[in-house]
Amino acid sequence: MDFHTEIRKVLAQLSGHDRIVTIPKTYIEITGNLAESILLNQIVFYSDKSKRKDGFFYKSYKEWEEETCLTERQVRYATKKLKDKGLIETKLLKANGSPTVHYKLHSDKLVKWIMTNCENGSLQNVSNVPNILSETLTEDVSYDSTEDKESIVHQDELFEEWWNFYGNKKGKVNCLAKYKRLLKKYQHELIMAGTEKYMLHRKQLLARGEFLPQQKNPLTFLNGENFNDEYETPRHDGASAIQGTPRKEFSLDIGKGEDE
Repeated sequence: MDFHTEIRKVLAQLSGHDRIVTIPKTYIEITGNLAESILLNQIVFYSDKSKRKDGFFYKSYKEWEEETCLTERQVRYATKKLKDKGLIETKLLKANGSPTVHYKLHSDKLVKWIMTNCENGSLQNVSNVPNILSETLTEDVSYDSTEDKESIVHQDELFEEWWNFYGNKKGKVNCLAKYKRLLKKYQHELIMAGTEKYMLHRKQLLARGEFLPQQKNPLTFLNGENFNDEYETPRHDGASAIQGTPRKEFSLDIGKGEDE
């Protein structure tokens, strides 16, 4: 028995499994980041297993962590980088009754990235994209997940996005600390969508000539988790309904999501 097999047996006995996260080396080369390559590897794996016709599938941050040992902050950061490269697309849709990030792989763009970065690769050699995506293109490497410093920077960037959108800039240091704590409990997209709904509600009150309360102090808003609030506004037919329109860039289409 070789040492590698022996170690796997020890792991299986101690942890109850001997699962190993493996990544094609090419993924590391084209992303330049281990967290990105791990997430990309898993997204490729799930890309053709969704029941949705539009190609999206969903995973919670807890599921990603159990599966890959990537923290929520690492997944957020890696997702942003993969989106910037045009390799994936995300939407916040309803799954199992809750808003959950859905992912979609742009397989054609991934193949082009691979062929461009492989030393002897050529698009003319690609006859079957699914086969390429399912095969290990080069040697596999193991990854021992550690806290990615870049993901911490990304967390600050998420706060800055919310801070600039909210507008009532008071007590930034305390707000930043609170926002980071909230990110352990809520998705950034959910906080932003709820904040958008609050701002929209204020605009609607102003447009109808109704009493407009002073905008909440940002720390008060975060401490009260007011991004979870719902607002009753009249419809054109005179009825009332909870209404809120999220910003386009979050693609929040809760009503049209489906459980997989």
